Amino acid sequence: MRYFGGYSQAEIAGALGVTERTVRRDWHKARLVLQVALKQLGQCPQRDLNSVCNR
Repeated sequence: MRYFGGYSQAEIAGALGVTERTVRRDWHKARLVLQVALKQLGQCPQRDLNSVCNR
């Protein structure tokens, strides 16, 4: 919702019926999962992995 839909954390929280803190936590977890997956595939330069984590 955030990345593809451009929704704010508040909008996502309202739509899902959760707190904004939960939305932030889940966004952080998703970025970490993506970073690990990309590292395992070995198909993404390190600088690109860092940009994924810093969003």
